Amino acid sequence: MDHHLFLVGLLLVTVASFITRLYRLRYPPEVLFDEPYFTVFPVLYTQRKHFFDIHPPLAKLLLAAVAHYIQIPLEGKIWDPHKFSTKYIDDSYYYLRFFQGIWGALLAPIAMLTARSLGLSRPWPFFAGLLVLFELSFQTISRAVLTDSTLYFFIALSLLCALRFWSVTRAFSVRWWTWAFLTGFALGCALSSKWTGAGIVGIVGIRQFSDYLQTLRTSIKRKFATNDVAHGRYGEYFGVTISAVASSLISPAMIGGLVILFTIFVVYYTSFYVHFMVIRYPGLDDQFMSEAYRATLEGSNLPSTVEPQSTFWSFIELNSMMHNINSRSYFEHDYSSPWYEWPIHYRGLGYWRTYFFEDKRRGYVYLFGNPAIYWGVLVIIIGTGGYLLRLAYSEDSLRVAQKNFVRTCGYLWFGYVANLLPYTFISRTCFMYHYHPSLYFGILLCAAVGEHMTRRWRFRSRVAIFCILTAVVGWCYWFYLPFSFGNIMTEDDLLKRFWLPSWKPVGFDTDV
Repeated sequence: MDHHLFLVGLLLVTVASFITRLYRLRYPPEVLFDEPYFTVFPVLYTQRKHFFDIHPPLAKLLLAAVAHYIQIPLEGKIWDPHKFSTKYIDDSYYYLRFFQGIWGALLAPIAMLTARSLGLSRPWPFFAGLLVLFELSFQTISRAVLTDSTLYFFIALSLLCALRFWSVTRAFSVRWWTWAFLTGFALGCALSSKWTGAGIVGIVGIRQFSDYLQTLRTSIKRKFATNDVAHGRYGEYFGVTISAVASSLISPAMIGGLVILFTIFVVYYTSFYVHFMVIRYPGLDDQFMSEAYRATLEGSNLPSTVEPQSTFWSFIELNSMMHNINSRSYFEHDYSSPWYEWPIHYRGLGYWRTYFFEDKRRGYVYLFGNPAIYWGVLVIIIGTGGYLLRLAYSEDSLRVAQKNFVRTCGYLWFGYVANLLPYTFISRTCFMYHYHPSLYFGILLCAAVGEHMTRRWRFRSRVAIFCILTAVVGWCYWFYLPFSFGNIMTEDDLLKRFWLPSWKPVGFDTDV
């Protein structure tokens, strides 16, 4: 019965997610935020012309594949990329938005499956899916031709696959190998979409490495238990230790980690290999690359000192250039924001705007979060952090429920912090969407904490608190939904939605 109810909930969340992410994608028929850049990349791939971008190529290659498959008539730049809100000349943008919307629509059902894999019981996996469904910033960003929704999908898939891999009890079975390769594949795809995916690689890697350390510790204890080493005989002590380390190197934790790491590299390198195979002619920004790099491009008028198909050194050079540009990627922007503004949801990010001067009506596509979710996640993060700290300093042995809390909620809390922490010391220009990977972990943590707090409640009581929380989150979603669809509203209706002065879009008080 429980399994059937889960499937029904999964179906409802999936259908609702596809509707909200794919509804009315033709509006507005003008560029949203960075769409001018991410819709030009498929054009350049189609023309097989070189271009430079600070992100790895996988997500852009997927867009280009769609553009090629459905024969989108993109023959060149169809807008001025430096002009805000330029109108499209045909409906090519719709198909690219639709493709990105699919990635975004899959995020909520994956959250449900992940919550289920974490061992959460009814109704909390459904709650996790609903929170992702009702998170407006996830919805809005997936409705534009931006590669972030692809990244989020692979981050979520990586966590799901890793949890499934760690749950396999029979090492080296077909199921074990399958989930190991799938985990590495998903992690490689996340890293190959944007370097932001390095966060989930580290989160999974640290857990896998901790499993190996536990295996090593057990191996050392076992070796010393079966070998009587006299006190002071350091040679024997060293030999037993080396023997334990050697045996741990063929343990499931080590082999699994190596399989995952190898698969990540293969996927990452392959994305660049395909990129180099597609771009064969000089184009944008190739003048900044070395002569050896440019010599691999046909028609470059340079004597080739390397084989045209030799991509390894081009791979090294391009990644080095991406790192250098990324580290210096600082510029002034009206909507840039520091990391400490994101958890409190201090401001949104403007994608598009329109005005009707005669009656002062306006429309915004505004990357704006669900306040109930943002603030709820912040409360849970602070509360969980405090409780984990209390448990760490407790002199009493942990009960089973506390161990389960540390294992599940502690890991999700770590995932939240690990995704946010790099932004506390990097100097590049950042935006609120850089918070999204942390927010995803925070949403899962909310469901896990709900499970922990209500585990001894009657089912009816759990359903009651679930319904109350869902009603609050759902009302906030409905109230701020016009920002995602770009609905036209009066000035009074807009002002009702700006609970904080900082929530007003840039120029709101001066444009009309």
